Amino acid sequence: MRILFLISQLPEKTGSGTYTMNLMKEAINRGHKVGLLYGMNLGEAPYIGDEVSKFPVIFNGIDFDYPLLGMSDNMPYISRSFDSINEDEFEEYKLVFSEKIKDAIKDFRPNLIISNHYFIMSSLVKKVAKDIKLCLISHGSELRQLNKDLFFNEEVREGIRKADIFFSLGKDDAEKISDFFNIPLEKIILIGGGYDDEIFYASNKVEEGSHIELVYCGKLSFEKGVHCLLRVFDHLSKKYKLKLTLAGSGEGKEAEEILRLAEMIGSVRVLGYITQTQVGDVFRESDIFCLPSFYEGLSLTNIEALACGLYVVTTEIKSLIERLGPEINESGDILYVKHPNKFEYKDITPEEIVDFEYAFAEKLSIQIEKVLRGEFTSKDTISSIKRFSWKNIFDLIEKEII
Repeated sequence: MRILFLISQLPEKTGSGTYTMNLMKEAINRGHKVGLLYGMNLGEAPYIGDEVSKFPVIFNGIDFDYPLLGMSDNMPYISRSFDSINEDEFEEYKLVFSEKIKDAIKDFRPNLIISNHYFIMSSLVKKVAKDIKLCLISHGSELRQLNKDLFFNEEVREGIRKADIFFSLGKDDAEKISDFFNIPLEKIILIGGGYDDEIFYASNKVEEGSHIELVYCGKLSFEKGVHCLLRVFDHLSKKYKLKLTLAGSGEGKEAEEILRLAEMIGSVRVLGYITQTQVGDVFRESDIFCLPSFYEGLSLTNIEALACGLYVVTTEIKSLIERLGPEINESGDILYVKHPNKFEYKDITPEEIVDFEYAFAEKLSIQIEKVLRGEFTSKDTISSIKRFSWKNIFDLIEKEII
């Protein structure tokens, strides 16, 4: 089978990009021919691999004279928000992506298209490829964009409904998709998120370090709660011997403030963007994974951290809780922290931030005490996580497309 993947974002540094790259890897492993149409800024070419036919849409210089439009308002690379575009730019965006999709189809000759995000690009596909089966995968971030009541919402709705197969990572997102796009809930197939079991696996830790190693992996932004984590880390460092590693990148004032805070606190290692293989290595050097995010679709990093045998402290992510199930959720290996349920980060009050940081510190202290007692995550959790490998995720997709 010849599968053309579409993602309007840079296919790395974000959850949807990681998801796409892993699906492509699994498709290639099964003998499928793979192509990828993707967005990128001029000079920021990602490493995709020689086995993939590449069809870039280049922002900031060639196809568009402005930066890549981001599915979130704050991306880990130079970007512009979708709610900033006007009607002329919207028409240009549709025209360029329509022509690029046509060219990719003509060159690659796919018999299946898998497009990421229920958003503008995906809504164009059936207009230029009526006879090719189209599967859509939602990652949640586009639903937050559509909730802004953008002027092009109705046009996007109409195009999205023409797809052949609808995938969602979780039940909560599936219900939102059904409501927003008027797609029967029974037509939306839950596939969840996965991890690469060749990269993320537990090591047999026997060495005891002088410090407990905490790790965060993701975008350096306020909506990910990284500034909150740094303040919690600074507070708990007065009681425990801790080190913190930040893996990930960010752009703009938020990232700059986070990096300044990390430098002021000390005992914080900042790695910037690293590859999936490097993330796996960093996880196995660590004891506890922390994700204080205020907004999250599924969060593959929590699954990856559990697969590496780390204790986890994260926020209440509905799709993740549903995905992991009661056995893992009740194991104590992962602890959840309630966060302010606000649509925009700017709507969260300083008092709510303080309460959140206090709650996160409490849950993190519980996991720290387990490490101090020499306890490890349960073998049952690590065994249960294996069912979320990309092989099993692709099995679910393949069942629907073949």
